[in-house]
Amino acid sequence: MFDVLAASFDTAHHVLAAPPNPAPEAPPGAKQFNTVLSWVSWSVTALCVAGLMFVAAKMAISHRNGEGYEAMSGLGKVMVACVLVGSASAIVGALT
Repeated sequence: MFDVLAASFDTAHHVLAAPPNPAPEAPPGAKQFNTVLSWVSWSVTALCVAGLMFVAAKMAISHRNGEGYEAMSGLGKVMVACVLVGSASAIVGALT
């Protein structure tokens, strides 16, 4: 009984102790994909900045007309988008 347990523990220890180690070689076309990904990342960040400016202008116009609180929902949506963009780039940066 103890021999079976010892053998299974020894086998499990060797399997868990040596995880597979794939070669750190990028697949073909990875450089072009990274270029496109960086363009998309830059574009989305620029759109977030433009969105914040647009919502700020809309809030200023609404405040002048006495409806300033209605534009606050737009600010919340743009801020959520900015947080998503920021967290996505951080996750990608941690993985590379």
